[in-house]
Amino acid sequence: MAFPTDSLDPATNAVDRVRLLVGDVDPGDVEFVEQLYIYFLDSNAQDESLSAIQALKALVAKYAKAMDEVVGDVEIALKQRYEGYKDL
Repeated sequence: MAFPTDSLDPATNAVDRVRLLVGDVDPGDVEFVEQLYIYFLDSNAQDESLSAIQALKALVAKYAKAMDEVVGDVEIALKQRYEGYKDL
């Protein structure tokens, strides 16, 4: 997924504030594209806290079906992400 090419600016950008609340700030590990954050904001009357909660619920659903995988010497622990988001 694409990450903003410009620096995040939570002081002036609602999408960036929600992205920050969700913890989606690593350009190498993007959870949602900007359009989804806009959808979360639009569907929650621009309430950033409710939008972040909706995004986090979506992440819990996404990772609930994830499984840990081991390929050779590499282990991918996606179930830990589920546990982390669920505990929020």
